[in-house]
Amino acid sequence: MRDYFESQGGLAHVVKLFEERGFINKVRSWISTGPNLPLNSVEALQLVGWPGILDMARKADFSVENLRERLAKLLPAAIDSATPNGKL
Repeated sequence: MRDYFESQGGLAHVVKLFEERGFINKVRSWISTGPNLPLNSVEALQLVGWPGILDMARKADFSVENLRERLAKLLPAAIDSATPNGKL
């Protein structure tokens, strides 16, 4: 996932991109010090997009569906842990 963040210009750029894609409340919950709003596999695809999902699946040797499920669980936690004080 770190490779994805870096390839997209870093965490701040990824957060901005996710907000622009309509997930502002979810993303802000992951950054804040409160509870994280959940993400499902369809939303994970909408956040990352098909090219990103296909590239990550290929690199990780996962099926697209498996990767989407993993991203749905890992993205909120990854952004939350990268912003421990509620700031980028």
